[in-house]
Amino acid sequence: MRDLAARVVALLISLTIMCAAAAASFGFFCFAIFSWLSALMPTALAAAATGFAVLVPAALVVMAVHAWLRARAPRRPSGDPFGAGLALGAVFARQFGSFVAENPRASLLASLAAGFLAGASQ
Repeated sequence: MRDLAARVVALLISLTIMCAAAAASFGFFCFAIFSWLSALMPTALAAAATGFAVLVPAALVVMAVHAWLRARAPRRPSGDPFGAGLALGAVFARQFGSFVAENPRASLLASLAAGFLAGASQ
């Protein structure tokens, strides 16, 4: 177990170092693009173009991942859309019905307290 914990810690540390290095590399890459563009156009326009050049690929990656996840998501059956809710409600009704039958006084006290709290919160 200690060996597994050591491996997990080593993996997390190495991933953190990799993410920091990737962020620094990305920053230097963006600065290089900005420096190159500032020689070709005004500085403000170069900054806007660099930001646009960073945001467009990021948006494309986000849209591609979103489309991929939607394609992998299981489809809901085309029958009754509330069938699962009705089944879950029936399970709860059976559970609460048996509890009320076994504990009528506690159920009455709980329902009175819930009604009082609901009325007091308005």
